[in-house]
Amino acid sequence: MNLWKSITPQLASLKSRVLVPELLRFVKEEYNKRPSQANEELLQVMLELFAQVNDAGSLHQQSAYTETILNLLANKKPALQKSALGCLLRHRRSAWHAYGQQLQSLCDPHQFRDQVRKFTLSTIEDTGIRRHVAPLYMRIIFGRLLTDQKQFSSAVFSALAQCTEVEVQLFLDLILAPLKSLGDFSGSADRILKSAEHLRKRMIDGEIRWGLLQALCNTIQHVLKYLAHKPGVNGPLLEFSLCLIALTYGISQ
Repeated sequence: MNLWKSITPQLASLKSRVLVPELLRFVKEEYNKRPSQANEELLQVMLELFAQVNDAGSLHQQSAYTETILNLLANKKPALQKSALGCLLRHRRSAWHAYGQQLQSLCDPHQFRDQVRKFTLSTIEDTGIRRHVAPLYMRIIFGRLLTDQKQFSSAVFSALAQCTEVEVQLFLDLILAPLKSLGDFSGSADRILKSAEHLRKRMIDGEIRWGLLQALCNTIQHVLKYLAHKPGVNGPLLEFSLCLIALTYGISQ
C-alpha cells in the first residue's frame, strides 16, 4: 500500500502500461474474489491515485480500465463510489462534466435523498447528454440501494419511475449482472431449466452464494413493488424467478 501511496499522478500517467494492468488484475483477482478490509483500503488508494491523473483517456488499456471503473461505481461503499466517479470524471467527456457536481452529491449518503429528488435523468433536457449520463447515474443509485434498501429504496425507485424503458433496463442489467454468465433467461422452458442447472453447479462450486440469490430476490421484490407498471420490467424478472423456482425444485430432488 505504501508503494501505491508514493506514486504521483504524473508518474501514474507515464507508467500506465504497468500500473493499469496491475489495477485491473487486483480488482479481478483480489478485490472481487477475496473481499477484505485490507483489499478495500488498497483499492481506495489506487482509485484516489487514478482520480488525479490529468487525462484518463490517455491511460493504457483504456476500454478495460473504463469498464472496470464503471463496475466499481455500482459498489455499495460510498467512498469507493466517490473515488470511482473521480476516475471517470478525469475523462474529457463534456456530458459527464456537465453534471459532475450532482453525481458527486449522489455518492454521499447524507445528501443522497435530497439530491435524488432534485436531480433525476428527466431533468436533463439534452437527450444526447442524458444518454451519456444515464450509465453513471444508474450505477450510483444502484450502489446506494445496496447500501441500505430500507433507507434508500423509496428515493431510488421514485427516481427510476421517471426514467425511460431503456434507462430502467440499465438498472435491471445491474441487478442481474452477477448471473450474466448464465446467459439469457428468456425463451423456452428448456432454456430456463438449463440456466437453473448451470446456476446449481456454480453454487456447488462456490462461485455463487445462496446469500447472493437471497439478496437478488429482495431487490427484485422492491423493483416489482415500485416499477411493475413500467414497460419491460416484468418479463426479465419473471423469467429469472422461474429459473430460481426450477433451481429450488432441482435441489429438493
